[in-house]
Amino acid sequence: MKNIKFFSVFFLISSFSLNAQSENLLQEIIDLDIGMYDAFMEKNILTDEFEEETQKEGDPLKYRLSLLKKDVAFVATEMRKQMESPQIKEGRFKGKDLFSAMLEADQIDLRSFLRYVKQFPKKYQGQKWKFSEIFATWIDNGSPTVFDDYVLMMDNPINVSIVNYYKGIDEKMADQVLEKVTSKAGKLTEEGAVIKASNLLFHASEIANLMNNKKRLGWIYYKQGKVHTERESYDFAHLTYEKAKKVFIHLEDKAGLIVLGNDMGYNLNLKETKKSYKEAEKILLEALEIGNDFPKDNKNISPVIALIYQNLGNSYKNLKKYQQAEESYKKGLGYTQIEALLALKRKASLELKLSELYKVLKKDSLAKEYENKAVYSYKEYEEKLNNRKRL
Repeated sequence: MKNIKFFSVFFLISSFSLNAQSENLLQEIIDLDIGMYDAFMEKNILTDEFEEETQKEGDPLKYRLSLLKKDVAFVATEMRKQMESPQIKEGRFKGKDLFSAMLEADQIDLRSFLRYVKQFPKKYQGQKWKFSEIFATWIDNGSPTVFDDYVLMMDNPINVSIVNYYKGIDEKMADQVLEKVTSKAGKLTEEGAVIKASNLLFHASEIANLMNNKKRLGWIYYKQGKVHTERESYDFAHLTYEKAKKVFIHLEDKAGLIVLGNDMGYNLNLKETKKSYKEAEKILLEALEIGNDFPKDNKNISPVIALIYQNLGNSYKNLKKYQQAEESYKKGLGYTQIEALLALKRKASLELKLSELYKVLKKDSLAKEYENKAVYSYKEYEEKLNNRKRL
């Protein structure tokens, strides 16, 4: 067997950008003119064919990662026979010895390193490297991880824990990652991609707990509740919302409790039972009581309070408390008089709800009046929305 020599090469670890980049990792590394070779410097592991390996159909990146893993494990095993393994002092492998870390490294670790190289290519470009050597240096330097990698590794099934990969992340970056992931999960939920959203939020909750980031954890629970509502798992949604409620109460987050109360009431209304309508009424009234601490011209809170009144009106309507339903819808309109695009949308929705209520009460002229108002308000909303998009 050829003798393997290990040379420790230490690089300066740069601070990294938070700008997202498109993901086509394997080809991007190849295009950067970075040669990553096997332990004997005979084959480029990213491009050359290997006689003993046949690429299976599927993701070519996973195939190349498997080759990289095999090479790293081979080098670690051989080096253990020649020298004592140094200890890792920071990062995801902190406390382990280097060769053990190399043997334990999986495809997520290898992918993290490649994403790091992609973001900081200058120190690697135009040269041929033993992959195992530069990968070992990355581990020894604390396995520095770029922002995009932290975000992308959350896109894993629930049965794949990612906590270990986040060891060593600083609080500020972790908070930024959680913000981006929860926002992405919210958009996925709106688009109907609830399983993918659920996976992201599960992993986000893991990291929020790891970092003891209560504020993010509360909003993650809230988003998980919305996913359960979308999946028509109303009881699971309610239980998850209760977890968010405990966090918001602990943090004395009044705005969070108002937003949460609205969604809890909406979720209970969807169960369509007399009991759930009454439970929704109680929760929505509690949210409105908290809302009294905010002025009516608050552009962030007032549209939410308008929606609470709409959901409360729906509860009353389904309980056949028509006068209280009418009063709720009209009170909601009082919170739509501000210069905010979302308030205008809420106004159209409440006017439509009043029209529907008046139809039930056989008040045809009022039903028509509010139907026309709703159409006008919604047209105005769409015009302003389109104007904003053109800016």
